[in-house]
Amino acid sequence: MEHIYNPLIYFFSFAASVSGLLLGITFTKVQRKKYQFLRLLDGKQFVLAIVTIISLGVSQGSGYLKEQTKLEAGINELKSLGAYESAISDLLLKFGKGNASSKNINAVLGEVIEEYKAIQAQLSALQNVSEKDRNKATNALNALKFEAANGFIVASTFAEAKRMLDKKIFRDKENRKTFYCNCTFSQNKSIDPDSCNIDRSVHRNARVEWDHIVPISWIGVGRKCWSKQICETGSGQKFGGRRCCSEIDPYYNQAQNDLHNIWPSAGGINAIKSNFEVNYVGKSGLDLGCGFLVEKSAFRFEPPDEVKGDVARVVFYMADTYQVPLSFHQKRLLLRWSDEDPVGDWERKRNILIYNLQGNSNPYIEKLPNKKIQLTGKSGN
Repeated sequence: MEHIYNPLIYFFSFAASVSGLLLGITFTKVQRKKYQFLRLLDGKQFVLAIVTIISLGVSQGSGYLKEQTKLEAGINELKSLGAYESAISDLLLKFGKGNASSKNINAVLGEVIEEYKAIQAQLSALQNVSEKDRNKATNALNALKFEAANGFIVASTFAEAKRMLDKKIFRDKENRKTFYCNCTFSQNKSIDPDSCNIDRSVHRNARVEWDHIVPISWIGVGRKCWSKQICETGSGQKFGGRRCCSEIDPYYNQAQNDLHNIWPSAGGINAIKSNFEVNYVGKSGLDLGCGFLVEKSAFRFEPPDEVKGDVARVVFYMADTYQVPLSFHQKRLLLRWSDEDPVGDWERKRNILIYNLQGNSNPYIEKLPNKKIQLTGKSGN
């Protein structure tokens, strides 16, 4: 269809230009006296104006239909490559912010289609390679499909995710307690030092911060937006890392803003925990209070016994949802923690609250069907 719209655009753009030019010079007396044909047009400016407007309208309409045709073709191609229909709308909203032009969205679709094709080409070439490499390529395709085919809607920014947690999940006073050490905190995020066993002398421990149980850098480190400076400021300065991924990478943004992985924590614990992996530490670790252990040299932490099961279930959820790798030893340890510390009342209630907001539950807490969410320009993605 594109070959039909191109001549229409060119022809009516030319007609609009010519009629607009004639409209302008018929108002000039000197030009009308100089050229006979302009005297013939004298008094017909209204007709020229109508011709100009119609030509411009048809030209713009042809351009719009051209982009819509490309958009429809791109969507159909994505479907043929394995993307889910409902999630393609999600993808368009994510990149187009709900009100972008078809032209801008087409550019995004083109990039996604090329990425799909490249990965599928890799898969088709893996006939005589090891099972490990074949699985790696398959996982890469599944990760890309996830960008276009998630079954739930998260907050559009981390700031919005924190507001949702603050206003919807931890709004009630009885729920305002930190995750690891069960410290009571106020609406302005100040921790009550008498409510828990925590070292207030540690920098940032007097206030609550929002902590990713599974560090978000684990998601970002494998993304191009994290490792390469592919984003650009208004002044032309290039940058990468967390800021870049938050702005352009829907997969990363989904993981970063997933409420199931975000809990309130004392700022000092959050800072020292950093991007360490959850694992067994034992007596060799530094106790930050309430039994929260850190072994800095090994880059790992061990949560207090009271929340080990909670942590395990979050880690399993993130591993399944965002392809976070876990070692055999880690899986065995987390399974044991989950058995020894079964799902509690608040954990189950929080899961339901997030389900109502985000549309999905953590199946390791309670298996609930993903909700069918009506996508709008203001939806989380």
